[in-house]
Amino acid sequence: MHLFTGVFLAGLLIGLFLDALTLIFSPRSKHAVRMTVLFIISIFLFIVSLFMSSTLGTMIGFLSLGIYTTALLLALFGICRIWRMRTYYGIVIFVVCWFILSLFR
Repeated sequence: MHLFTGVFLAGLLIGLFLDALTLIFSPRSKHAVRMTVLFIISIFLFIVSLFMSSTLGTMIGFLSLGIYTTALLLALFGICRIWRMRTYYGIVIFVVCWFILSLFR
């Protein structure tokens, strides 16, 4: 597996973790507020990656891209509780399948 692919997949999982944290610590907040928090975190990490050295900055950029992708998927499909859980499962299954397929290459 390529290094940046692994960092992107880690960003997807970190995005899920951050969304779960927002659900735990602010259960009464609206869906739009939680997604805004995820988008702000991903944009902040992208800005930080612009000021870092080449390889480390690129890795942080791909990490922020993974978090941004998770936030985008949850913003589109996460309004209903059932669809949010399906999105969680879909992302986790995608990461696991990608990892297993990369072992056989």
